[in-house]
Amino acid sequence: MNPDLKKNGLINALSGPLPGRKSQQKIAVDLFDPDTIKREKIKRHGFEFMSPYYALSNEKIWGAIAMILSEFLELAGQMQ
Repeated sequence: MNPDLKKNGLINALSGPLPGRKSQQKIAVDLFDPDTIKREKIKRHGFEFMSPYYALSNEKIWGAIAMILSEFLELAGQMQ
């Protein structure tokens, strides 16, 4: 058995950073800045559509995480 795997009763879990993944980094951005929200044309399963994403440093945050951020910003904006 790989020494990096620990048995927890249900599944085998890796401890520490996952192989091939970037280490965690802090990115300071203004999520309320409209320039951080971009759109890109993507093709998936034979369909073409425009997908919104957040452009943060050299990364694209899209999909479920972008949806969660969008909802958070909507709620935070209502509180101001």
